[in-house]
Amino acid sequence: MILLSAIALCALNVNATIIVSGDASIASALNPAVPTFYNQGDQQFFTNILGNATDVAVFDQLGTNPFAFQINNYYSSVSAINTSEIPTISSSSLENVGMLIVPLPVSAFSNDEMAIMNSYINGGGSVFFLGDAFTSSVKNAIINQMLLGIGSSLSIKNDSLDRGINKATANQISPDVYTNGVQSLTYGFVSAVNSGTSLFSTKNGTSFIAYEPTSVPEPSMAMLIIVSIVGFLGLKKRNRK
Repeated sequence: MILLSAIALCALNVNATIIVSGDASIASALNPAVPTFYNQGDQQFFTNILGNATDVAVFDQLGTNPFAFQINNYYSSVSAINTSEIPTISSSSLENVGMLIVPLPVSAFSNDEMAIMNSYINGGGSVFFLGDAFTSSVKNAIINQMLLGIGSSLSIKNDSLDRGINKATANQISPDVYTNGVQSLTYGFVSAVNSGTSLFSTKNGTSFIAYEPTSVPEPSMAMLIIVSIVGFLGLKKRNRK
């Protein structure tokens, strides 16, 4: 019983995070060359989500995703961040990656990709999915399928909220480590994100960017506790003799 409790305790260590956005246009705000969208608050947010990660992979199945390009281009400009665009989810493409970003995937993930994604998350990797308004309902459905497959409670609801270019400010921004230093976030025409901890909401208070931590085991800590318990039980047994 003590041994099982120790293992369970270790399994509660939170190493990975799943983030979901109901708007992909926040990526356009990363680019100073797009003055109608550009916002340093969006840049701060994309920096915050990395945490301690220094290696980023941006998923782009066809190599033509403009949002993937904007995200990859931004991280390329950030000192000490290594970033690359990847066309498939594979063990090699996710090796050493701390944050995987998936903006508007165009085709469903295979069972192999789903299994690799699960292994990646269980190994402590974080993922940021970007959907969009109801006009991207097929792509939102692909994201929702993956979220279900990796055991996440998050999902995108196909909506058409806050049409046009908007800025989330004040009470639209939830105090959080991921929003630290973000005074405003440019967004436009979003879908709601169900469940999780809300980071940004629409004018009427509907969450459109949210996250949830994923608990993964820390084998080294689990082994340390197990060895300590086994040693204690062995010593106790010898003392009884």
